[in-house]
Amino acid sequence: MDKLENSHRLENLYQQLFAMLNGDYFQQIERTNSKDHLEALSVLVNMITEQIRGSIMRLGFSRPFYSYTVVTQMLFFLDRSRNIIKMNNGVKKLLHYEENDILGLTFKKLLYTDSHKVWDQGVKGIISGPERETTLQLSFLTNYGLLFPAQCKVLYFPDEQYLNQKIIVTSIKVSLQREAPEDILNLDLQKTHGGRTQIPKNKKGHKYILNTLDIEMIHSIKKYIVAHLNESIPDILDLAHTMGTNEYKLKNGFKELYGMTVFQFIKDQRLRKAHTLIQNTNKKIGYIARSVGFKQGNHLAREFKKRYGYTPTELRLLSSHLNYYYI
Repeated sequence: MDKLENSHRLENLYQQLFAMLNGDYFQQIERTNSKDHLEALSVLVNMITEQIRGSIMRLGFSRPFYSYTVVTQMLFFLDRSRNIIKMNNGVKKLLHYEENDILGLTFKKLLYTDSHKVWDQGVKGIISGPERETTLQLSFLTNYGLLFPAQCKVLYFPDEQYLNQKIIVTSIKVSLQREAPEDILNLDLQKTHGGRTQIPKNKKGHKYILNTLDIEMIHSIKKYIVAHLNESIPDILDLAHTMGTNEYKLKNGFKELYGMTVFQFIKDQRLRKAHTLIQNTNKKIGYIARSVGFKQGNHLAREFKKRYGYTPTELRLLSSHLNYYYI
């Protein structure tokens, strides 16, 4: 029996080290009551994971806009008995379960034992109390036997027509992103600027070195861009000359500092601002699109869907629906 248990613990160690190798520092190894070398090693690996995660989170200088990126979201729909009746694909990616393994299962069974009391008390509070939502720090058990800590938003709908006595649990995974994904941040600007948006790739192993003056100059360009999002995208050469530098230094320096091209950054900031305005104001989506630099609402809708996985209209409807319950 001990050999079987030790084999399982070694597999957990392997899975944790593999996750760290792939840049995922949000999982942990489940602790046991054993007092042996394997348990000491598990504690050590968990400590190293936490230290690396903390160090990365404190890095405020290196590529601040894409050091951490929302990668996927877990979403569970629970019935009145707190059984899982629907989930999204994010659950498969994060917890490594198949849909058939989870549907019909009591949500509590996905949680580590230390989270059972937190879950029970939290759900009891939103069902019996005046508040219909709460935020809980829960630890899930993945199909590989690792712990996956996550901050979860839990919503209870007592008398909604389609969600009568249903519970929604949602969580966002934040992950280290070495480079901005091209499929999200690619700008369709070749035609506009005669194909000059492509940055020549540096030779393998070459790193563009920035001095203090370069960094200050690029920060100034970033501030200028953010303050003029509603204007037409500037030509890189003109922008460089306006800010007192050259095209090569602007292109390579900006990407080295922020992890993305100037045009990718502009698109990213436009989408971020549009998301905030759609979610928190009643302004028309077409007006918001123009105010952040998109010529038409359908242009915003297309890029918005690529970036977030849902349309501006869907976000507005969801925000209005949730605000109804928060009042």
